[in-house]
Amino acid sequence: MEEWALNRSELRPGAHVVKAKAAIDLAVSVGCTDPMILYMNARLTPGELEQPETANRLANAARQLLGSKYHPIRKFLRGIAGPSTR
Repeated sequence: MEEWALNRSELRPGAHVVKAKAAIDLAVSVGCTDPMILYMNARLTPGELEQPETANRLANAARQLLGSKYHPIRKFLRGIAGPSTR
């Protein structure tokens, strides 16, 4: 039971986002150019969505995503979750 509780504590709200951001940062740092990764990298940059550079990165990644082979629903959902929401 104690092990289960410890495992559950690792899944506290936000912990999965921190882990995802670390993985995304690593992918970008080694040269990943996948549009979904680039979009998520810009999207998960804390407190910087209002910055012009971040907005440009987000817009560029969204344009690349539209031209990608990702399923249309993924493209649509990324469009809905634009820079004004977290």
